[in-house]
Amino acid sequence: MLKIFPKAIFLLVGLLFVVACGGRGKQKSEPLPPTEQEVREIYDLYLKGDYRGYVDRMHSVEGKPEDYKRQMVNLYKQNARNTRTGKAGGVVGAMLGRIETGDSGRYANVFLNITYKDSTVEEVILPMVYVSGKWLLR
Repeated sequence: MLKIFPKAIFLLVGLLFVVACGGRGKQKSEPLPPTEQEVREIYDLYLKGDYRGYVDRMHSVEGKPEDYKRQMVNLYKQNARNTRTGKAGGVVGAMLGRIETGDSGRYANVFLNITYKDSTVEEVILPMVYVSGKWLLR
């Protein structure tokens, strides 16, 4: 019985080692925060009036009916029109301020400094989420 006992301990220690080391290769690394280029590509859709393209880069509309997406497009179109005709006079530039990430790097708040024709500057937040290897608007 003494000969079996050391073998059992050896097997148990070996099994524990395999289990402990086996999960290391499966851990997901945190994604890099969205780049300035990725943010610019998305926000430029809005600035250029491609509201459908802007809405298509939203994770929250995936799987929603087409009518819902059209309503979102109309809301962004109306918002842009209100900005152009209001006191601000429309957007003339956008500059990346900072990016704050959370939830293991899968969520990001992107802070943009928006400059309007009347020279006012406003900080806006674009909430983003990392899904299927790309950054989308939340």
